[in-house]
Amino acid sequence: MHMEAPGLIRFISRFYARIWHRVHVVGEAIPRDGPVIVVANHTAGIMDGALVYGWASRPLRTLIKHSILRIPGLASLARLAGSIAVYRKKDNVSADKNNNEAFSSVRAALLRGEALLMFPEGESKSAWRLRAPLRTGTARLAFNAENAKDWKLGLRIVPVGIHYIDRDLYRSRVDVRVGEPFTIESYREAHAQNARAAVVQLMEQVGEAIGDLILQSADESDEPVLQLARRCWHSQDGSHHHELRALARGLDRERTRDPAAYAALLERTSSLTEHLHEHGVHPIFGQIAQPPSERTGSPLALLPCLLGRLFWGLPARLCKLLVGHALPKDKIVSGTVLLTLPVGVLWNAILIALAWTQWNSVGGIALGILSLIALLSSGAAADSRNAYRGKRNAYAAGLADSPSTLPLTREFHLFLSELDRLALSGKDGD
Repeated sequence: MHMEAPGLIRFISRFYARIWHRVHVVGEAIPRDGPVIVVANHTAGIMDGALVYGWASRPLRTLIKHSILRIPGLASLARLAGSIAVYRKKDNVSADKNNNEAFSSVRAALLRGEALLMFPEGESKSAWRLRAPLRTGTARLAFNAENAKDWKLGLRIVPVGIHYIDRDLYRSRVDVRVGEPFTIESYREAHAQNARAAVVQLMEQVGEAIGDLILQSADESDEPVLQLARRCWHSQDGSHHHELRALARGLDRERTRDPAAYAALLERTSSLTEHLHEHGVHPIFGQIAQPPSERTGSPLALLPCLLGRLFWGLPARLCKLLVGHALPKDKIVSGTVLLTLPVGVLWNAILIALAWTQWNSVGGIALGILSLIALLSSGAAADSRNAYRGKRNAYAAGLADSPSTLPLTREFHLFLSELDRLALSGKDGD
C-alpha cells in the first residue's frame, strides 16, 4: 500500500504533537530522496511517531504493531499513512507467517526509494536507556534490500533521538535530534561471511548513533539524579542536553570509583526532592532574584484558560484517571495522549448537541466556535501558566535569601555544585 494522504497525516501529526508539547527539531535533515530507514528511540508511544513523522522532510512509512489496526480512527490514519503492520511473538499470533507479507512490503518500499520509520527497541518503554540488545529487524531488512540490488541500492540509515524535558508535564519541551545519515555498503563482506554477526554489528552501530542523540543512564540508580538535574538545568535553547550527557558519564564514573560518595549523592537527591515536594515546588528553576510580579492585564485574558478547562481539561483529567487504573505506570502518559483527543471530541460533541437542542443552531455553532478557540489557545495559556509557575516556584524555593527558605536554598545550591563537579568529570572523559 502506498501513502494516500501524506500531507494530511503530517498535518495531523504536527497538530497532535503541538497540543501536548513545545517541539524543537535540531540536527541534520532527513534525506529527501533515495531509500532511507529512520530509526528512533521509543519512550512515549504514539507521540514518538507523531513527532518524527510530523517534522520529517518527506513522507515516512512506519512499521507499527498490528494491534494498532484494531483501534478505530487510529487504524484509518495508519492505513492512510501507508503504515506496515508487524506481528510479535508475544502477541500470541503466528509472527513468522504473518510477517512474511510485511517484510515483502518493506523490501518493495525500499527498492522503490521510499523512507521507513522504525523503532528498533520494539516497544515503548519509559526508561532512561535504550533497550539492549536492540531488535534486529532494522539490520535484517536493510541488508535484504541492499543484497537484492547487489549492494548498489545506496540505502541510508538516519538516527533520531527524542528527548522529553518532562514527558508528564503538559506543554513541556521535547527535542527531536536528527543525526547524520550513514550507509551500510561497508558491511557487504562481513554479511557475506557471517550474516548473523553482521546484523549484530549493524545494530550496535544503530544503538550508538541513537544513543549519541539522547540522554542515557548507565544504571537505573542514576535516574533520580538525572531526573532532578534535567529539571534544574532546564534551558530554553536545549544546551542542557550536553551537560546532562556529561553528568551521566560522571555518575557512571562516580558509582564505580567511589561508591560511598555516590551513595551520599543519592541520599542528598532523595532529600532535596522530598523537601521540594513539601514546599509544593516543581523544580524547573530560573535565576530569579526577586519575587515575580503579579499577573497584569485584562481579566478577559483568563477566558481561554477557563474555556480550555471546561471543553478539554475535564475529559483530559478523566482519561488520565481511567488510564492510571487500567495501564502500568510506564504506559500512563502514552495512553492518556492517545485517549484524550477522541474523548475530548466526543465530550465537546455532546456539549454542542445540548446547546443545539436548547438554543437552536446558533447556540450550537457558537459553542462549537468557543470549543475550537479553547483548543487552539490552550497551549499558549498553559505556556504562560508554566512560565509564571516556574518564576514563582524558583523564588519560593529560596533563590532569594528568605530566612524561611534558607536551608532549602543551601541544599539546592550544594546539589547544583555536586552536579557541576560530576559533569566536569564526565567532560574530562570525552
